[in-house]
Amino acid sequence: MKLSGNPPRVLVYDSSTPWLLDVAHDNGLRGAAFFTQPWPVSVIYYHVHKGSFSVPSTRHGHSTLASF
Repeated sequence: MKLSGNPPRVLVYDSSTPWLLDVAHDNGLRGAAFFTQPWPVSVIYYHVHKGSFSVPSTRHGHSTLASF
């Protein structure tokens, strides 16, 4: 593709495969993450990682639909 006169400059990759950013950089490209999941899922992941939300929720003592 480099010889075609129009070489790639950016690798767009799924955010669930962050190692592709290293592949892009190793090949002299920029990387752009494409988020294929709805934003509320990212919000849940953020709060679980931060520790402000536990899965499953222990607030009620038993699992409920809202805890998933």
